[in-house]
Amino acid sequence: MDQKAKSRVDSFNGNEGLKMPRDQTFERREMTSAEREARKAFRAVEAKQAMTDYAKTQKAFHENRERLKAERLAPEVEATRRPSGKEPVR
Repeated sequence: MDQKAKSRVDSFNGNEGLKMPRDQTFERREMTSAEREARKAFRAVEAKQAMTDYAKTQKAFHENRERLKAERLAPEVEATRRPSGKEPVR
């Protein structure tokens, strides 16, 4: 696009005269090898921590589910252990 056409497009979009200063533009900086190694180590630790948290949460969930299931089924188990309509003999 030539300069004249760019000027027309900018004025059409209302961007005429709005230029971002060079120091405010985003430029990606290359990571040093030390930064890459540190990032790799931190990511490994964070991933391990996340999996540990997930495992703890899953274990707690399953234990709670089994406890609730046992509580829900307890009356049915009691009903089958004693004869219908009779008190247990002691």
